[in-house]
Amino acid sequence: LEYTGTPFTYLETNVWALRLPRTQEFRKRSCSHTLPTICLEGSATGMDDSLPLLYFLDRHSGGKLIPAAPVDAYCVIRTTRNVVSDFVTSFYGTLGGKASFAASEEERIWKCKQVLLKLDAAVGAGLASAEQKVTMADIALFPFIERSFGAAALLETYRGITMDVDEYPALCTWYRRMLCEPAVKATLWQHRSELSLQTQPYMGDTSQTRKEYLTTFYSKYAADNVASVNAGLVNLKPPLFDADEWERLGNMYTGDDEYQAVPPGGSVEKVIKRQKSTAAQA
Repeated sequence: LEYTGTPFTYLETNVWALRLPRTQEFRKRSCSHTLPTICLEGSATGMDDSLPLLYFLDRHSGGKLIPAAPVDAYCVIRTTRNVVSDFVTSFYGTLGGKASFAASEEERIWKCKQVLLKLDAAVGAGLASAEQKVTMADIALFPFIERSFGAAALLETYRGITMDVDEYPALCTWYRRMLCEPAVKATLWQHRSELSLQTQPYMGDTSQTRKEYLTTFYSKYAADNVASVNAGLVNLKPPLFDADEWERLGNMYTGDDEYQAVPPGGSVEKVIKRQKSTAAQA
């Protein structure tokens, strides 16, 4: 949105706390209950799923994310749908130690590095070189490279994988270029905001760094226990949310006792809403 110059209002959303009005509204409007979700003014239904959203933004912006030249457009779309998608799968499969991705830790690390080599080769042929404009391929890939090897360095922290310039020179140059993009600088926060502390169910304060927050957030993926951790987030009050209001909304909530959600990179999970205590009902 920032890169295409599309005007938008950002709404921090807690996807787990069913008692919150914004969460309820989000779940009504997001078909797959995932972020990001774009809600057009006046529309009852939002649009989610990152890749289709990039196609939407390309059309909405008059073609700012896909090159006009047919061959260049082919390279960008092919890279996005294949190599970038492979890295997203590799990120979750390697971080989570998933046997479904590869049987052993060594095999998972090897597969991850093979995808990194493909990404390195794609710079200038699908991913933007220094002389080329940023496209949907770059925007789709950047968040995962940043989480993996940037401030949080999740794949290094949890799996010992690094993105060294000797092994991936073109990809490292691409990453440094992306960090300098004005749209990236405008949206890549470095410390946790008060809005996040009022909304998200993770402890911390405004001194909490991006690395600290993301390491905590993605620990459930590294431990491969996303569903069980998320079940505990349903009734966990955000640090700066008013305690009395949290209790009041909890007592008012009369929705179903369970819901389904599709976590990024995972299968459908079922999260159980804890029953109110007798004291809370009285």
